[in-house]
Amino acid sequence: MKTKKFLSMLIAVVIIAAMFAGTVSAANYTVAADDLNSLGLFIGTADGYELDREPTRAEAAVMLVRLLGKEAAAKSGTFEHPFTDVPDWADPYIGYLYKSGLTNGISKDKFGSDDLCDGNMFCTFILRALGYTEKDGDFTYDTAVYVASGLQLVSIDMFSRLNIISTRDDCVYIMHRALLINIKGTDMTLLEKLVEEGAVSAEAAAKFMEKFILLDELSETLATSVAAMTARAMVMPFSIDFEAITFNSAVEYQLEDLIDMLEQFGYKREEIMDMLEEELEAEGYTLEEFLAELSTPAYEETMKATLTVVGEDIAFILTMEYVNLIMNISAYYTDGYIYVDSSGYMYGQSIEEKLKQEIEFDELISSVGVNTDMTIRETVSSIIDEIIPVIMINSIEKVVSDKDTAYIIKTSDDFYGAVMEIVWSIVFSDDSISINIQQIVTETISTETQYNIKIKATGDDVKIDFPDFSDYIDYYDIDEII
Repeated sequence: MKTKKFLSMLIAVVIIAAMFAGTVSAANYTVAADDLNSLGLFIGTADGYELDREPTRAEAAVMLVRLLGKEAAAKSGTFEHPFTDVPDWADPYIGYLYKSGLTNGISKDKFGSDDLCDGNMFCTFILRALGYTEKDGDFTYDTAVYVASGLQLVSIDMFSRLNIISTRDDCVYIMHRALLINIKGTDMTLLEKLVEEGAVSAEAAAKFMEKFILLDELSETLATSVAAMTARAMVMPFSIDFEAITFNSAVEYQLEDLIDMLEQFGYKREEIMDMLEEELEAEGYTLEEFLAELSTPAYEETMKATLTVVGEDIAFILTMEYVNLIMNISAYYTDGYIYVDSSGYMYGQSIEEKLKQEIEFDELISSVGVNTDMTIRETVSSIIDEIIPVIMINSIEKVVSDKDTAYIIKTSDDFYGAVMEIVWSIVFSDDSISINIQQIVTETISTETQYNIKIKATGDDVKIDFPDFSDYIDYYDIDEII
């Protein structure tokens, strides 16, 4: 039973994870800021959202009052406070927090309005908005980030740095996540509470939730499709094919392209031209030669794999052809041994090895690391949340035809300071799943990847042709060859 559950999850993980191989989401939460802005919870400054700078304590106080749904009360009331360093625009907010016992300032007469707000400070404000208090022992100032991460308010990459510093980008991420967290001790989310109290309109909240609903439906559809493919494969021997083909556009840089890109990092046009002139003179390049050196022709990258399972015999054949990597890997498990044949080259270095390791099937299960405690639905949701976080989705659309169902998702990422649009097209049919991902930086700089996975064959016709293993050498660290 344990073996069957493992194989079931192994197939599911291979199908799901392989479909999203190589995709990365960068930290850029402009979409989340737009979402919060549509709800009236994040306004920005005269200079826009300014997501790349650190927030001040005064700005964080305003964000907290809005998340509490008390902005109208704060602006319409007269709330005195003893602080002498509060700017006019923040005065009603900080006055409301002081009278409500939600802030004490940094001294008797100083709020520290211009002091920077670190992660623990901001998480403290958010936890209070969710009904958690220091008085009840829910958290302390020093544990605020840790407690927030337990509520899934803080991403893994944020956790290690939030105790030191935070940015307005981090604040937007945490606020966005907080909206769907239940108020302590209730079944009501923070967003539902804000709607109930009239701080957010029901129409705006419904619009905000559309992406969540469709993404959850996508997870359910994908899980159902994967489960159906897995069920078919588990009743008999099976073979599954997977391929990923990436088309990279030719990149031909013009001078203005370089200037625009470097300006994103704070350089002035005059500085760029001076540095470029100095570099060209030192290297003996003309401008045309330099731009040609940076440019690249169009190229294609491929990955193809086949997973075949017959009882407790397994074969996994993988071929990769990338710019600086060509690799062929054939891995087999049979009669208590795992065999791995690797050949190819990486960055000009040749690779050629055949290794074997004795291992029991149950031990192999443990070393692969498949979590059999998670359902396929949970696995799908976890992977989608990591690869296509709703917080970065511009739009999501469902398209149904007689032959298949497709979801078209548009997200945005950072690309060296420029905004890169990513368009996902995920299509389901009875025995296959395909995903097309377009990453568009400009009209001339883009990549397109097509992922396809389908059940190749099932039944008694499925066979594994094992090679001669007599020249494979023993390798004693299983982690090195799995």
